[in-house]
Amino acid sequence: MAISETICENHPSFKKWLPELANTSRPAGYVGQKELRRRAQRGYARYVFRRRQQVLRWSLAQQLASQQVPAPVPAATLQLKQRFLDLAQQWEDETSHLSSPSQRMTHPSYQAVLGMGREYPKEIIGLLVQDMKENRRQWFGALSYLAQANPIKPEDAGRIDRMIDAWVRWERARPQS
Repeated sequence: MAISETICENHPSFKKWLPELANTSRPAGYVGQKELRRRAQRGYARYVFRRRQQVLRWSLAQQLASQQVPAPVPAATLQLKQRFLDLAQQWEDETSHLSSPSQRMTHPSYQAVLGMGREYPKEIIGLLVQDMKENRRQWFGALSYLAQANPIKPEDAGRIDRMIDAWVRWERARPQS
């Protein structure tokens, strides 16, 4: 006894459908309705995902374009800054124990910074002011020499914080060209 006969015996209503099912064969490449719906849903999901990616990329591009991106710093400027920082650190390490300003200003590292300032005055003045602000190194003599200015008020002489603030204000007011 075959399985189909057993099924037919147990389900008499199935007897009439069995020959129709046996005679119908699907052609090659046939896709049922469920499979079509599943493929359509998957395709739509891909479309939505790609569309969201495009929108996200576009919004990020707009945000980046709206921000002011600083111009790339030339390698020569980076080398200049690194050389300045090395000299400044060496100067501080070797003269921090000295109380005489003249001994501190005649140190070879200090003189090398002054020499760099003659060649690149705008860059070195900016680095000196930034270094004073961040590390509180006293570059007042070098700044006065290179900038040919002294923004420190006489009543603020000797008050390091006020002297540094005066140079920072002077640096901000200076034309950047």
